[in-house]
Order: sequence, then structure tokens, then C-alpha cells
Amino acid sequence: MPQHPLLDTEFSQRFFADILSLYPGSDRRYHCPGISDLHYCQLGVLRCLDTATTGQQFLQHHADQNVADIDPGHFFKALKSPRRLANITSLNDLLAQHMRQRVADPYFTCPDLAGWDLYAVDGHYHHAASFDPKTKDTKGNSRAIATGHFFRLNLRTHHLSCLDMANPEDGKKKAHDITVIKRRSAAQLRYGAAKGRKVLLVWDKACIDYHLWHTLKHTHGIYFLTLEKTNSAAEICSPDQLDRAEPKNAGVISDHYVGTSNGVMLRRIVYTNPEDGVTYTYLTTDFTLPAYQLVLLYKHRWDIEKIFHQLKSKMNERKSWASSLAAKQSHAIFECLAHNLLLLFEERLVREEAIRDEVEEKKQRGRTRSKARKSGTTQNAGNAANTANPDGNALNNLQKFAYGLDPKVSQADVVSYNGNSITPGSPTVMIERTQGAVDYLALYSRCKDFASARLTYTVQFSADLSTWVPSTTQPTVRADNGTLEAVSIAYPLLIDGQQVRFFRVAVDLQ
Repeated sequence: MPQHPLLDTEFSQRFFADILSLYPGSDRRYHCPGISDLHYCQLGVLRCLDTATTGQQFLQHHADQNVADIDPGHFFKALKSPRRLANITSLNDLLAQHMRQRVADPYFTCPDLAGWDLYAVDGHYHHAASFDPKTKDTKGNSRAIATGHFFRLNLRTHHLSCLDMANPEDGKKKAHDITVIKRRSAAQLRYGAAKGRKVLLVWDKACIDYHLWHTLKHTHGIYFLTLEKTNSAAEICSPDQLDRAEPKNAGVISDHYVGTSNGVMLRRIVYTNPEDGVTYTYLTTDFTLPAYQLVLLYKHRWDIEKIFHQLKSKMNERKSWASSLAAKQSHAIFECLAHNLLLLFEERLVREEAIRDEVEEKKQRGRTRSKARKSGTTQNAGNAANTANPDGNALNNLQKFAYGLDPKVSQADVVSYNGNSITPGSPTVMIERTQGAVDYLALYSRCKDFASARLTYTVQFSADLSTWVPSTTQPTVRADNGTLEAVSIAYPLLIDGQQVRFFRVAVDLQ
């Protein structure tokens, strides 16, 4: 079988230069007579960046460009190879070290963080592969379980890596975050951190396990930062530690040590965002960093959500490539490689060609002008405040912005769509009839660039208007006009044994 050549355009040589230089130091290298390790790595990254929606379509396009005519069976066999998986994982790990030298560290001027490795961690799901096995849901419909991965973002370099697959157990649709943490060894959680360095994992509140936190901190130097759950019973056991003389602590309300029922000591920081008046309560196992620094680090956790948005909306990576475990894991690693190589290529363009991301800079200026035009000012105060409601209807300024409405105009319409034409309005109930059944869905509009605008939309369901449960289901895009999307989420059948009857959408600005 002939050995297929590496991609040999000037662009590919520069784009993959870092991979080519690091490959000799990677693990599990092997001279394959069909697709070499390097060509396989290039193919996987390019598939993430290509517009093709299937592997067959991508390989056909690859052949049409006169690069190489790859046997689809050979490529998919390589995709489920544990050795190939180990090799590309090793390459991505080598990129982590490489990016420390190439990418500017935004925390370089923060002496308090000098001894810390900083990571944001969160789960991200793809739709099941075409041939994944299906199980029946509570409504009797046959559905395959979505493929979940837990990704880790280095907040210093923005290097992206995959911590673990979700692998839900006992018939569950999704794996709990704390289960993933327990599966990983301390070495895997530290991810190559040098001895003596502390590792801070900035995670959402699903990571909470106080006893495990205590063990990881005192045995392995691994710390956590998250939001406190509303049902937390931790009790204050110290005077307020807040340094009110430090101007950077503006917005921080209090900083206390708190004790949990199992005897673990934590730190609770309460912060109110001056821009929108929203209050956040953080828990951490660190007692040394300034309060404002921890608040800022949690805010920067949003960077990983922006990457998930880019994977789904920009790269169109919405569906698993194949059914085998190794193939699903390889898919996640290729997404990491694509993200990391794009960052390195962007750094090279700035350094060598003085080319900046003018599109994103233009979008940021546009958002500022839009707020000034709609509210008369860019200041978050008075009638222009995010929580203000100058027209006196049911939505405040932030909600109107999030749904694509004009804050100055009182509107009573609900959202609707026809094809890709969207009429923005308040969220509403959508009814679908399928196979003799009636499905209820929550329908709402959202900004297409919600991630870069730091907007979050959380759909919550209730049976009694008293207990509200946030949905963990990924919204389905019903319409897209280039600026707004109309999206829906199906009602769950029951909450605590009661039929679900109500929903609401919580909008936040991170």
C-alpha cells in the first residue's frame, strides 16, 4: 500500500509546523504503510476545520484537491486505533509545553499567581454518532445517548486538552462532574505541573465534594474554585477577611472562612457585579489569593464556554464521528489540536505579519455602539442599566438585548419564526405533534454571538412555580438569521414526580 504524502502547500507547512517539529518526541510513533501518523493528525485537524458534515464527504473533498485518495475504511480504522489515540494525545500534551513559550500569559504581571497553574474545566456534549446504539427514553422514543467530554483550558496559554470522557453509568444520559474528578488520578489533574506548584481548577458548582477537595489540596496541591450551591449549609466561622483598603476589591461584599458539616474548612467570597447588580457567592479551598483575583479567575472561566460555542457554531462539530470509544476520544483530541494550532497560527500572524483579528475587534466596537444607540449611553446606570426597565414592560434591558429586542420600545409579542426569518419577542411555549404524541417545548431567541457577548441563557422548568430545575439539554436551533437564533428545549416529563407545566429563561451577563 502506498505511503500518502503530507500536505505540502505553503499554508499547511506553516500551519502544521509545530506538530511537525514536536512529532519526534511524541509517544507510540509507528511507521504505517497506509496513512502516516503525521498525515493522520493533519487529516483529523482539517476535518474539524472543513465544512464537510460527514467523514465520507471530507475524504472525497480531500481527494478532489489532488492531495491524496484516502480509503475511507482505512481512515475510520485508524480513527478507532488506541495507538493512534495515544499518539495524538501525546502531541497535544507536547503543544501544552510549547505554547507556554509562544503565547502571552495574561497573568504574567500578577505576582500573587506566580506559583499557580490555572485551568477552567467543563463538560461539552456532541450528538450521538449515526450508528450508536439507541435506548428508549421516558416517552418511549428511541434515542442514542449524547457523547460527552470534559475539557480543560489553561487560562494562561488557552491550551485546550481533554480531561476525560463522560461515560455515564446506570443508564444516565450524562455523567456527573464529580464522578469524572474521582476517576482521574492526581497526576492527571495536575497535568504535568512541577513539584511545588499549585493547581487551581475553576469549575462550575457540579464539582463540589468537600471531603475530596480537602484530600486533593493537602495531599497533591490541587485547589478548586466554584460557585456555592443555593442549598449549601456551610456556616461562617471567622471574622470578615476582606481587605477593604484594596481598591481592586470593589464589588466584593465579604470574605469569610466557612465550615461544612463534615469538618472541612473553606473560603466564601460574596461579590456583587457593579455593572448589573447580580450577586455571586464563590467557594474555594485557597486561603491566600486576594478576593478580587479569585472573582476575576471565575469570570475568566467563561473563556471555555466561548470555545465550546466556536467548536459547535464555527467548526460545526455537533455530532460524534464514529461509535467506538477510541474514535470518540480521538474526535475530542482533534478538536483540541485544531483549537491550539489556530491559536499558534494567529500568534505567528501577529508576530511575523502584524495581522490582527480585526473582525473580533470590529464586533466589540459594534456591540458598544449598539448599546449606546439603543440606550443613549454605554454606561450601566440609570435607564441604561442592565436591570433597568425604562418602558415598564415585563423585560429589563439585559433580557431585551439577549432576545434581540429594542430596550426603548415596549413590545408584547412572543418570539416566532418562519424558515430563517425570526420575529424577536418574549420566550413562549411551542407545541409539536409527532407520531400521535404532543410535545411541549420552550422556545426563545438568543444572540448568535452570545458566547463572545458573555451572555448565558438557562432554561428552568417547574411543576408548581416554587421549585425551578435548570435544564441540562442542549438547545435545538430552529432558525438562524445571521444575528439571532430561535432555539428550543423540550419539556422534561416530570419533576419530583409532578408533571412539568411552566418554564422561564434566566439571562445572565458574565
